[in-house]
Amino acid sequence: MAFWHSKAPPQRDEKIDLANFLAVAIFNDGFHIQRDDSRIKQAEIRHASSSKEERTARRQALASQQAICEEEGVLCGPGIVD
Repeated sequence: MAFWHSKAPPQRDEKIDLANFLAVAIFNDGFHIQRDDSRIKQAEIRHASSSKEERTARRQALASQQAICEEEGVLCGPGIVD
């Protein structure tokens, strides 16, 4: 039933099919735009976390945390509970 190819005026069922087709197409376009935006945001976050500045900042934070643990001695380390 190819309703867009017939030359006769569309019947009631064909009108419903056409309306349904258009609604689904419009919904899917919006859904794809949302998914694309989400993927772009995730890619930007991954890129930022893998940038040289971010790696340097993480390395510095880890080094300062290790320095604090070395100063405190046995009070800081794996398995130590408050």
